Amino acid sequence: MITAEDIMTKDVLTVNPDTPISIAVKILTIRHITGLPVIDADKKLLGIITEKDVMSLLLDKSDLREKKFLNI
Repeated sequence: MITAEDIMTKDVLTVNPDTPISIAVKILTIRHITGLPVIDADKKLLGIITEKDVMSLLLDKSDLREKKFLNI
């Protein structure tokens, strides 16, 4: 049986909670990855920044949410 360990990425790129979002987005884009773990100083996983998180942030910062054509 193939396990998660067999296929997981072992050399994982991470950021810390203080990393500017612009840097996190650059890492996602340049490395062609869709998720970036956020870890603390003890290497404890705090969360994951995803492409969806970035898109949601952009949508929230724009006026697109107010446009009627989106029907949201």
